[in-house]
Amino acid sequence: MSGLTARARGLLARGGWIDVAGPDRTYALRVGGDRRARATMTLNETIFRDLIETPGLKARAGGGWIGRPAPTVSSTPPPGAPGRIEGERPMMDPDGRLTLRRANLGKAPSPGWPVARMPTVAPG
Repeated sequence: MSGLTARARGLLARGGWIDVAGPDRTYALRVGGDRRARATMTLNETIFRDLIETPGLKARAGGGWIGRPAPTVSSTPPPGAPGRIEGERPMMDPDGRLTLRRANLGKAPSPGWPVARMPTVAPG
């Protein structure tokens, strides 16, 4: 990655946008909201192609392109079993040593919970 490409990525991340190519096949990178804003940087075709690959560009409503936001790492846990809390519990081995083993630290339902939830029917 060249220094010019890195600079262009930084300007796109701060809200910059790329204007349509001029007659000399260069692209103007502008930071202002419209075409009256002065071009901050002029991009050649090579730098423009690099920006298409990473971070990617999407069409802008007023013409031109804006940078796609970089994918973020989700802070939510992966989908899994509700009520499952991964952890370790001390377990006694047959030889009498205490070792840590993987375990679910979530509260387990009582063994009779499905029966307790069933409707009671009076004999009759």
